[in-house]
Amino acid sequence: NPDANSIPMYYYRVFIMTGLPIVIMVVSFIIWNLIFIKYYYQDVPERSLNKAKFYSKLNSQKSRRIVATNFIILLFIHPSLLNVLFEMFNCQTIDGVLRLNQNLSTE
Repeated sequence: NPDANSIPMYYYRVFIMTGLPIVIMVVSFIIWNLIFIKYYYQDVPERSLNKAKFYSKLNSQKSRRIVATNFIILLFIHPSLLNVLFEMFNCQTIDGVLRLNQNLSTE
């Protein structure tokens, strides 16, 4: 029976929601790096003494922006993620056996 071996759609949703924060962090890291390369790294001072300070300051600004972006986005995702994860443990009693509400075939 192919339906017995297939994974219910609900579990795909759980996998996606748990992997979403990692994907968002990687994407925001890439986007902020591209922005800084395009707009900020072109204005490097000519003298080498200022160049080190300039790169240090830019890397500090970039790091703060990446952390702030990830924090704000994760604040928006957090309620939905918790809802999906807690639904996974939501059970109901059927014939004296606790079963998951999302997948009643699972005890």
